[in-house]
Amino acid sequence: MKVLYFDYWTKGLPHQILPLDRILANKGIDRILVHLGSWRDKSVKVEETIENLHCRDIKYYDNDIRKALVVEKPKVVYVLNMGGPMDKLVNRICRNLKIKTVFLMHGISPVGLDLIKQKKKENKAYSILYRLSKGFKYYKVYKMYGREILRYDFQELFISKTYGHLIQMIFSPGSMYLTPFIDRDLHTDRVLVYSKLFKEEFVKNMKVPIAKINIVGNPNLDTILKLRNSKNSKDRIDQYYKNLGLPVNKPMLIFLVDGLFALEESFVMQDWLNELKEVAGIADEIGWTLILKLHPSNDRQLVSDAMEAMHNVHIFQMEVDLSIVAGCQAAIGHVSSTLTIPIALHIPVFIPRWTKVYAEFDYYISNGAAIPCNSIIELRNFLVSIEKGKKFESSERNQFIDNCIGPLEGCTWEKVANEIEMLCK
Repeated sequence: MKVLYFDYWTKGLPHQILPLDRILANKGIDRILVHLGSWRDKSVKVEETIENLHCRDIKYYDNDIRKALVVEKPKVVYVLNMGGPMDKLVNRICRNLKIKTVFLMHGISPVGLDLIKQKKKENKAYSILYRLSKGFKYYKVYKMYGREILRYDFQELFISKTYGHLIQMIFSPGSMYLTPFIDRDLHTDRVLVYSKLFKEEFVKNMKVPIAKINIVGNPNLDTILKLRNSKNSKDRIDQYYKNLGLPVNKPMLIFLVDGLFALEESFVMQDWLNELKEVAGIADEIGWTLILKLHPSNDRQLVSDAMEAMHNVHIFQMEVDLSIVAGCQAAIGHVSSTLTIPIALHIPVFIPRWTKVYAEFDYYISNGAAIPCNSIIELRNFLVSIEKGKKFESSERNQFIDNCIGPLEGCTWEKVANEIEMLCK
């Protein structure tokens, strides 16, 4: 039995694939990652092994996704995206080759008003020049798509619905992953989601048949839940921090920094950096340690330069996992899905509202899971009150955990592995 992981690059490996890969390896299942990294970066290696997982760029297969699947002959293909042209192409080829597919959501999807706002922002980010710059890549994708249609049913070329997602990509690319055009290439054989809310959203927005969806919880919580629930958890967490060079004799505030991506246009970079510096300044003033956990897409050097004059700030990116949240007394952020981790651990989460940074998004606030801070002084007062023993609990927060975060058993990756194993059989 072989499982093929399909992703756009290798940067998602540490959090979205390797934890699963270790479990599947122990089950004796063959695995390989096929990715499209060279379509973004020509210097990407054609082949490499990362933590015992063999990885091949699409160049190895002459930039042909069908050839990759024919050569590797997997029983199951595991994907992390749904709605884009590449994702639909993979689903179609797998269906044609009778290969099972499984999708696992890999972050919090916007819902309600936040979904509408994000679609608008994403669409604005896709300028005419940007769309034209992607033309060659999508030419390759649709050439493969057309070949798949011709191979099995050329009459499909004359059906208007065949071109629905192409039209969407041209006129509303920001909605491809949020409310994609519904066709038979959209859905995988199994759709794995975090919680009840997202099960409802995938049925509503993606029209996924309910029988295909299973709730497995958020895999990003597994390691940290096991750590927090272990014997001598405080000693283990303290030792973890000491190994990272973090002081354990001061309260800690962690800033779970968002990726900028298309949302950057709603504020300027300097606003973003100034906000980080303001938080660092107030944390230092009251004797707290600030941890900046950067998103993989953040420019680490830019942030480091901005923080050069600040004290008691520790910057981490991909070299640590989200266990770094475990011993913190408070967390801060905007829209990052990683904020669900402190929420699940009942660590107070604060959302800056005194700047323009992500000002239009209020997902966590509107759901009662986080506390808005309307000024830096208000944040200071909240942190001081935490030191004095104040608790921040609410029924809305508990309801959010149940409805939006999902099971807190700490065994999500085991559930995903079992789903894949069943599909292999």
